[in-house]
Amino acid sequence: MSYIADGFHAAPASYGNGTIKRRAARYSIDYLRRQGHDVTLRDLPIRHT
Repeated sequence: MSYIADGFHAAPASYGNGTIKRRAARYSIDYLRRQGHDVTLRDLPIRHT
């Protein structure tokens, strides 16, 4: 049962980390900018949660 408690302890520790979607969006923006496109996170058709 300790694995359940460990999950609850890990949740607040990881709360400050961005979501995977947000991180992927940033990598996408960086890539597109290197390709010469002028885009921002708001231009991507994803919802950040």
